[in-house]
Amino acid sequence: MKTGFALRPLSSKFHIIIGLSVCWLLLGDCKPKTPAVPQPGVCKFTFSPADTSLEWKAFKFTDKAGVGGKFTKFKTSGTSAADSQEGAIAGLAFEIDSKDVDSGNPDRDAKIKSQFFGTMKEKGMISGSLLSVSVSQDRKSGTGNLKLRLNGIEKEIPLTFVIENGDVLKVKGSINVNDWNATSSLNALNQVCKDLHTGKDGKSVLWPDVEISIQTRLKSECNDQEVASEADKTAPVKQD
Repeated sequence: MKTGFALRPLSSKFHIIIGLSVCWLLLGDCKPKTPAVPQPGVCKFTFSPADTSLEWKAFKFTDKAGVGGKFTKFKTSGTSAADSQEGAIAGLAFEIDSKDVDSGNPDRDAKIKSQFFGTMKEKGMISGSLLSVSVSQDRKSGTGNLKLRLNGIEKEIPLTFVIENGDVLKVKGSINVNDWNATSSLNALNQVCKDLHTGKDGKSVLWPDVEISIQTRLKSECNDQEVASEADKTAPVKQD
């Protein structure tokens, strides 16, 4: 006759309870670490051209179908390290050589260079500077004003932007190239792209409106003070 008793394997539920208990005792040590967010007053911010992209979107057809592209090279100056994101881009000046346009279509790029920028004054060079910038109280968005020189004419354009993760700025703006007396250049480009700009209604249309999108990741150097994200601030406090 057998004596004693057999031990039953511990259930998976028991293992889960034990695991949760350990995490609770450690009060948050099992929680994934949330990346620190660079903050003004704690970090120094620096504008980095290498971490900046400049994209544009033009429109064709009567129903305004977007055609996107970017400028692959540009020069910047006038910035320095600052205690805030807006301080890092204050005084920013730039120059763009229109020959460095890239729409993802070499044939279209050649026409943009020769018929649009190539028919403008100053060889289609684009330049400008940031006149002002302000950030909202929650430091998640802001506005600014940019001076843009094109076809030998300078105009101001308003900008809006959002700040993500403390160091990424996503800037939006829009222009009408007719404000820079570029109507003839626009027409010249539309003429050589007439078939490609003709929609279902049989009309060849190239709009003067252009949307501008700039994204930059600022370099940040923070001191030894802890830079906590909102999630870190709400984490439980460890008890003795």
